Amino acid sequence: MKKRIISTLLVVALLLSFSAAAFADGGDGYSLRNQELFESQQEFLRTIGLLDKKETILPSDIITRGRFAKLVCDAVKMSANAPADDEKTVFSDVEAGHIYSDSIYALYSMKVIKGDGAKFYPNDGISYSEALHMFLCAMGYGDYIGYSGGYPAGDYKIAKRIGIDNYGENDTNAENLIALAVDCLKAQMLEIVSYSKDNAEYDNKDSDTILKKYFGIDYGVGILESDG
Repeated sequence: MKKRIISTLLVVALLLSFSAAAFADGGDGYSLRNQELFESQQEFLRTIGLLDKKETILPSDIITRGRFAKLVCDAVKMSANAPADDEKTVFSDVEAGHIYSDSIYALYSMKVIKGDGAKFYPNDGISYSEALHMFLCAMGYGDYIGYSGGYPAGDYKIAKRIGIDNYGENDTNAENLIALAVDCLKAQMLEIVSYSKDNAEYDNKDSDTILKKYFGIDYGVGILESDG
C-alpha cells in the first residue's frame, strides 16, 4: 500500500525546526523563544563557515553592523571583491586596518551597501530591518526594493513573498538576527534572466538559494512516497 509521507527534505540535519515552544533565559533576563532551535541555527552557521568555530553568541547579544556585513559577505562569497587598501576611503570610520574593512568595502563595491562619504558605524548594533536589507541586496533584490516601496517597507514585502519571516523590524537581539540569516540562506535569490542595453529582466522562479549556489546544499519541502 502506498503511503504519502509529508516531510521536510533537508540535507543538513542542523536546519531542522523544532515545533515545541521552549522558553528559557537567554542571558540578561532575555526570554528566549526556543533554545534548541537557536543553538542548532548557530551550529549550522559554524558548520558552513559563517560563524567561527569558537564563536558563541547569546540570544540577547548585539551583533554589530561590521560583523553582520562579514556574515553576508562570506555567505555570497564576495570577499574577493574587496578593493585595495588605498581605495578604502568611502566611510570615514572604516579605514583599511579595520577588522571588517574587506567585507564592508567588498559589499560596497558590489552595491550591496551604499556610501556617500559619511560613516558606516561598523561598531553599532545592526537592527533587524538593516540586516534584512543588507541580505536582500546581496541576493539581488536591491532594485526591487525600490519598486516595492523602498526601505524598509519594500524589504518586508519581498521578504514575505520569498518566505523570510518577520522577526521584528527594530529588534537588535542575536536570536532574531541568526534566525533571519538562516531564512535568507534558504530563500530564492533574484537573478537576471535577460539583458539588453537599456533593460534587464529579473526572475526568481527557477533561481538558486544561497545554500545551493555557494554551498552546494539543497533545501526544499516536498512529499515523499514509498510502497509498503
